[in-house]
Amino acid sequence: MSLGFRVTVMRSIMGVLAPLTGQRATGTALVRATGSDVVLPRGCFAAPIVESDTGNKAIARDKLLFTTAETTVTAGGTAVPVASLVGGARHNFAAGTDLRWDPQLAGVEIVSSLNVATTGGAEPTGDAKLRGLIPYEELATNKIGGAIFAAKLQGLTPGVVVTWAGTGAAERMGRNVWQRSDRWILYLVVTRKQGTVERGHEGLNLLDLLEAYLGERGAVDGRNFSDPGVSIVGASRHSVTPSSYVYALTIETHGGMKRIDTRLVDGTAHGVIADWDRSRYDVNVATTPEYPLIVDARYDQDP
Repeated sequence: MSLGFRVTVMRSIMGVLAPLTGQRATGTALVRATGSDVVLPRGCFAAPIVESDTGNKAIARDKLLFTTAETTVTAGGTAVPVASLVGGARHNFAAGTDLRWDPQLAGVEIVSSLNVATTGGAEPTGDAKLRGLIPYEELATNKIGGAIFAAKLQGLTPGVVVTWAGTGAAERMGRNVWQRSDRWILYLVVTRKQGTVERGHEGLNLLDLLEAYLGERGAVDGRNFSDPGVSIVGASRHSVTPSSYVYALTIETHGGMKRIDTRLVDGTAHGVIADWDRSRYDVNVATTPEYPLIVDARYDQDP
């Protein structure tokens, strides 16, 4: 399964903001093909499988790694360079840590492992920093404390929660070309304890930085995720509690659309990319037909 458009954009937004989160961790993973050699492109994501204090293992999709160079993978195993999507010491994993590819890759084992530990991940320094950058659904205003805990942002503030907010109507840009805009809300959580004024100033300064990093950006880490670049829609104060301020930055990304038809090929359904405006029908017969056939004819189907 390939990575969906919206998830790609979400992870790309996080990649753009990575410099605010400190230094990324880097290492290598030993990856094996399940058959013949496979070319593993740059930008494939894997989630480490970590063990909790109680001994239970879980897939940590909030600590993603990605491949940093195209590499040909063999059945015997090939070292593939990886880096953390965002910065921070929590992305330093020991050699032998299992990684689950997210999404699963064709022709490659489902779970690989680090043959060289990821190191170099470090916390940000100075005032212009984010300690947490997490994908989540929404921070409800009436239960902000519980929402911060559920989003795994507890102890990682100031931090940002990236959420998808909706998609506008697709706009036809030309023949076989459609474009849509996705709206995202970035919730900035600030919990500075020195005082309310300092906390507010920190939040507003970080909002400025978020806008400066994201405005007009359309590519990161070798991925194009918005064309034209990111639009800044607006910012507002989301909620206030005695211990935290939450701000909301709304942005839009822009991208094209693909149409997928399901067709029977040798009795098996396959999803194939098809033109928006026309379809093609190939008819094969074993004998001369009773009536003449028009082969490879195309007809416009515009209303």
